[in-house]
Amino acid sequence: MVSATFAQQHPDVVDTWRKVEARALDTIKSDPAGAADAIAKEIGITPEDAANQLKQGVYLTPQELTSAEWLGTDGTPGNVAQNLQSAAQFLAEQGQIPAAPDLATFQKGLYTKGLPNVLQG
Repeated sequence: MVSATFAQQHPDVVDTWRKVEARALDTIKSDPAGAADAIAKEIGITPEDAANQLKQGVYLTPQELTSAEWLGTDGTPGNVAQNLQSAAQFLAEQGQIPAAPDLATFQKGLYTKGLPNVLQG
């Protein structure tokens, strides 16, 4: 997550981060033991603990991430925006927030510039 200002001023940094994240997601799927080992070394836990934690998560492939169900693509925000708005509506009904923003607010908040192509390489 980055601010719109940061993304506009540093799209190359955002794209590099997205590429690295996509590579990490691929590694978790294709080499879960290697991913667990790398994570364990980075945060100071055992590979077994890291593997157990990884098993609890849902890790999308870059193709899944940029599908209409999730983030979407450049100019076509995905259903994540609708899901966020639905959650906001629930919170508003529960009195946890004053009001839920409209769908366009959530769609505008998804940074999909360059997707899916930027995730390649």
